[in-house]
Amino acid sequence: MKKFILLFVLTVSAISVMAQSMSHTIVVESKNGEPFILKVDGFVRNKKPANRVSVDGVYASQVTISVVFADTMLAPLKNVPILVGRKASGKESDVLKSYTARYQVCASKKKSKIKKISITPKQSPAAPYTPKPPKKK
Repeated sequence: MKKFILLFVLTVSAISVMAQSMSHTIVVESKNGEPFILKVDGFVRNKKPANRVSVDGVYASQVTISVVFADTMLAPLKNVPILVGRKASGKESDVLKSYTARYQVCASKKKSKIKKISITPKQSPAAPYTPKPPKKK
């Protein structure tokens, strides 16, 4: 029984560490530089309006976003579903990868739109450069 409990705790810990390492990033920018406030799944991500907002630590493969422009004459976007993770790549083999999803907001007075720019796997940090030792003669 003790071995079972130990195995269970180790399994849960390993799954937790893997899930935390697979966080995605969403970058939303406005096409013409209009400042906006971004909400992801109902939570405000920037308090001051900006023309580019980056959100780290997104664990879901699909989220809903809302965009409210500082210029109230422009039409807001409300509860637009966007893809972020593995579903967006279309490859079932990419289960354990983190992604960076870039979207562009096109503001208009009648109807604003959002357009996917790219969804790419995050690059793992590069190994530090270590020079080869000099050859002995």
